[in-house]
Amino acid sequence: MTSPTSTSAAVYSRETAIEAITSFYSFLANNIPGLSPKDVKSAPSNGGWPELSADKDLLSPLNKTSNVLSLLRHLPILQPSCALTQIAPETSPINYASSSVKWSLKHSPPSIQGSLEPYGAGRIPAHVAVLTQGSRYGSWLLLDTKKGTVTNYIQFERPERDSPGPDEQDHWRAYRTLPVQEFFDEWREKFRSLEWVILPDDGDDGVRYRFDGETDEIRQIYREHGWPDNLRKDECRVALKEWYEKNRAE
Repeated sequence: MTSPTSTSAAVYSRETAIEAITSFYSFLANNIPGLSPKDVKSAPSNGGWPELSADKDLLSPLNKTSNVLSLLRHLPILQPSCALTQIAPETSPINYASSSVKWSLKHSPPSIQGSLEPYGAGRIPAHVAVLTQGSRYGSWLLLDTKKGTVTNYIQFERPERDSPGPDEQDHWRAYRTLPVQEFFDEWREKFRSLEWVILPDDGDDGVRYRFDGETDEIRQIYREHGWPDNLRKDECRVALKEWYEKNRAE
């Protein structure tokens, strides 16, 4: 059972947020077959990602505060060498230094709704950073730089609370919200417990979460190869790839 939303101890700092996200990415990179530590890229400490620091106006269409812009310029990037694009079910991190984001922001008018901000959430305030893209069924992670929390907004999922309602400007606040570190610790545990499992060669549906026959077979492959504490990554990767190729052909 998930614990109730907890925000009482949350305090924002850019360093804490960066450390929590980097630690989560590093957990995936160090433990998931097909990923490696070199897949986690840290922004230069002096100014952040050059693609963003060189063009001071690139992020201006987002209408965000200086705290949010500073965070976006320094977010770590997970760039797997395998096909994986997701970090949670139907959820991909937004790389603000990427060419696709640049296109969205340079488009006339800027293409933000649905790609850099979710539909149906109400108004996302200027002090809230959008970390991930979840389309309709995945997680849009909204980091509040005033409160030091992350809210997990999922458009087609019932929120944790009835208020604020779907017609209110801050409807997104009805969804599960935790302090930044606590939030990513919770996601890490979903992988350790095999509630979520990664199929690294599936570029479209790489994070599986259903309790069905196919997903249970993937969970069993992880267990048979020593998950969570003694995983034989290379052997597990081969077994997962064989399973994927076999099931894709059927």
